[in-house]
Amino acid sequence: MLSKPLNPTSRFASSGAKRILLVNALPNIFRSMRSLLRKRGYQVDSAHSGVDALIQLEQSPPDLLLLDTETADIDGYEVTRRIRQNAELPFFPIMLVADHNHASVVKGC
Repeated sequence: MLSKPLNPTSRFASSGAKRILLVNALPNIFRSMRSLLRKRGYQVDSAHSGVDALIQLEQSPPDLLLLDTETADIDGYEVTRRIRQNAELPFFPIMLVADHNHASVVKGC
């Protein structure tokens, strides 16, 4: 028996969450992800560096952070550490997006 394909946004969508901060340094991937998410009804804010993302997060935390592990200044793993160490920020899920050649489950924990 075939199982139903995994839809990572279905649980997120059912929770009423609508605002996503997308942080990706690669323009083609960034445009594709932003377009796909917008078509599914999400408000997509963007940042092109880790520092820019941290500034935006402090001003207005999203419902979900989609974070590239390879950003222009500080990597996504360091951005994640800084977010989790900042007691002023509310909890929100972070999904790390990595090139399969550069992924590290240990760093992402």
